[in-house]
Amino acid sequence: MKPLRTVFIINPTAGGSRKDSLRKKLIANIARTYPDSPIEMTKNSAEAEHAVRMYLQKGFECIAAVGGDGTLNSVLQGFFRDLDGTPVKEGASLTVIPFGTGGDFRKTLGIESDPIAALSLLKGEDTKPCDAGIVEYTTFEGKKEKRYFLNITSFGISGLVDKYVLESSKRFGGTITFFVSTIKAFMKYKKSHILVEVDGIESIIQKCLLVVVANGKFFGSGMQIAPDANISDGIFNIVTIAEFGMKDFLKYGTKLYGGEKVHNPQVTYTSGRKISIIPQTNSDIMYMDMDGEPIGKIPANIQILPSAIRLKI
Repeated sequence: MKPLRTVFIINPTAGGSRKDSLRKKLIANIARTYPDSPIEMTKNSAEAEHAVRMYLQKGFECIAAVGGDGTLNSVLQGFFRDLDGTPVKEGASLTVIPFGTGGDFRKTLGIESDPIAALSLLKGEDTKPCDAGIVEYTTFEGKKEKRYFLNITSFGISGLVDKYVLESSKRFGGTITFFVSTIKAFMKYKKSHILVEVDGIESIIQKCLLVVVANGKFFGSGMQIAPDANISDGIFNIVTIAEFGMKDFLKYGTKLYGGEKVHNPQVTYTSGRKISIIPQTNSDIMYMDMDGEPIGKIPANIQILPSAIRLKI
């Protein structure tokens, strides 16, 4: 089968300086194996989005995102013309070449962490559909914006965890960094009083710790928070955690990372296509985590986009 016309979008800072030699080896391997494929080193999210949109408009069929979950999210934005879900190029596909700190979406896909081995995913033409989500959220400055996501968007303590992760050196790797940041966040986080609406059904959550809207299974560098999630079933898995303290996290941590559901009245599992999260007072602030990046806060509205893109895996 004929390989798809592919462009590589590379985050040059993914993985930090400790992966510089591997990055050079990977780029050399790409240039040797796929000599006709452009390689774009993008400095930020906006550059990645622009490059993806430009190459799709030129007729390229596949985008290979080289980086972590943040890079993947930036690349995803370029697959759409605007914020109504209209694709730039019908049938365009996305390939994940892991090279970052977290790498949670690639775990759902069953892709190993070796980026050079992942290049083999580009052989042939076979692709599969993948859902995406679109979120209308509130920026830190109070403005309304929209953004797409592939893996997970969550609200609550996860936003504070992101902040601590970004401030850390990450020298001990993604999983330990996220775990330590989570413990630190538990010591500081103030739970919020919110209304959650799922497909028109409302519920009030007192002192909410976390709301997870999941397309993929993993977040937080390996925590399998939504074990039943399916990226192509046209529906989100939603996990809410209310009165949950650090002792509870330590007690159930092994289950959360191992993909077991937590049987506790403070933890609920449901599913839906449209979700709204609304604070009940001005002091109820829940920060938002999208694919490992802190980008805003509630109120927020989330909607599934079935089969929004195709994956080459």
